[in-house]
Amino acid sequence: MKKLIFYTNSNIALAKKIANKSGLQIGKADIKKFADGEISVLIKEKVKNKEIYVLASSFPPADNLLELLILIHTLKVNGAKKIKLIIPYFGYAKADHIDPPGASLAAKLMVKLIEQAGVDKIIAIDLHSKRVEKFFKKPLIHLSAIPILAEYFKKKRIKNLAIVSPDLGGVKRAEKFAKILKIDKIITIKKYRPSFDRVKIEKILGEVNKKNIIIVDDMIQSGKTIIKAVEALKKGGVKDIYVAVSHLVFSGPSVSLLAKNKNIKEIIFTDTISPTSKLPLKFKNLSILNLITSTIEKLK
Repeated sequence: MKKLIFYTNSNIALAKKIANKSGLQIGKADIKKFADGEISVLIKEKVKNKEIYVLASSFPPADNLLELLILIHTLKVNGAKKIKLIIPYFGYAKADHIDPPGASLAAKLMVKLIEQAGVDKIIAIDLHSKRVEKFFKKPLIHLSAIPILAEYFKKKRIKNLAIVSPDLGGVKRAEKFAKILKIDKIITIKKYRPSFDRVKIEKILGEVNKKNIIIVDDMIQSGKTIIKAVEALKKGGVKDIYVAVSHLVFSGPSVSLLAKNKNIKEIIFTDTISPTSKLPLKFKNLSILNLITSTIEKLK
């Protein structure tokens, strides 16, 4: 008998592709809202004593996170034997440490909620930090889309290329990307935040003049950090600028800001979050399908 995969409304296209390639059967469930906005989940087939996969990206993080929690718990209370969660994008991950004093530790809370809902194993893609990874107590398979992004650029054979981390926290990620392209050193941008929604660039650590640049990060949310980094790099004399991220978060004016920025030649991202609309040509979407399905195959 085929194993079942259920999904929330966050990334339906990816869930169906995974089901088709992995030979999983799509589970029958209704996820709806009552008139007052409360989320209702109804499982429409027997799940007792079955191993279940659930796919959900928590974006937007409020509604889709609640859909995810209620779906997992509904499967559990209806007798599911084991629940393996595939969470391509984990919202609230940036709230992973108490800074400034008085800040929330929402990432840890959300992990606890997911685990308390009833998951037995989690497959995640490029969590924001090592801190988030350590919050998980249930078995975690932490995958990375960085090789997918790097292979895309490897085929382009861009000359005089340098890899940039837009902050000190992303250095290891950028180094992994650079290694695949056989680039020895990376350039790091030192920044600070004078307030929650403002970014100031202090300095660029490394030589960028007359180089082509790929900025590597885990996500773009508001787009402000990337745009500030691009401005600083252009002042440093760079030529073409590319951006490679695992998660493109479609929030606020981020896409329009990036689309209008003439200094960015190309923005490459993966389908951990479904695009909300048709994107300009400078945006290219790569798929994590093979990354997920190969992991599922190993778990069979």
